[in-house]
Amino acid sequence: SGGVFLCFFLYTRFCYFLVAMDFLKHVGLFRGLSDEEYDYLYQHAEVIVFEKDELIFKKGQRAEHLFVVRKGFVKLSNIRKGTLKEEIVCLIKPNEFYCLAPLLSRELLHIDAWAIEHSEVLKIPKKAIVELIERSHVFSKNVISFLAGQECNLCEEVCDLSLYTTKERLAKYDRLLDIEEQLG
Repeated sequence: SGGVFLCFFLYTRFCYFLVAMDFLKHVGLFRGLSDEEYDYLYQHAEVIVFEKDELIFKKGQRAEHLFVVRKGFVKLSNIRKGTLKEEIVCLIKPNEFYCLAPLLSRELLHIDAWAIEHSEVLKIPKKAIVELIERSHVFSKNVISFLAGQECNLCEEVCDLSLYTTKERLAKYDRLLDIEEQLG
């Protein structure tokens, strides 16, 4: 009876792991990979469950993993010096990832990450990401495309801050919120 229970438990955990990992096919960074490349990621990744308000990582820790949200929401935040107020930099929703740039370019993380509700997060080690970049032309293109897009977004934000009045920036932000709401 104990052996049957153990087999059932291991089978259930394995099935849960496969379902949890299958969502990577819907994350832009991982689209178009071969089955072998998905298997490689699955072998090296780990699904971690975080409860509401649980710390995922702290500013100053080593950048050793890429994180992909499967369920729930994660906030990236900083504490403003002087006022000690928390500033939420961005919210990461399901099928989005974070920490690619620090993983590839920095030794230390520059921000805190917190689960803002019960969340399942896939944690992929730096070594697996770097090896996949070296082995996969498709993944390398996805990484370059994402980072180039981030650079364009950053340039646009800098222009917005320096070229537009506060009123113009707020109007643009309102238009973006309207578009996002319409898209669902």
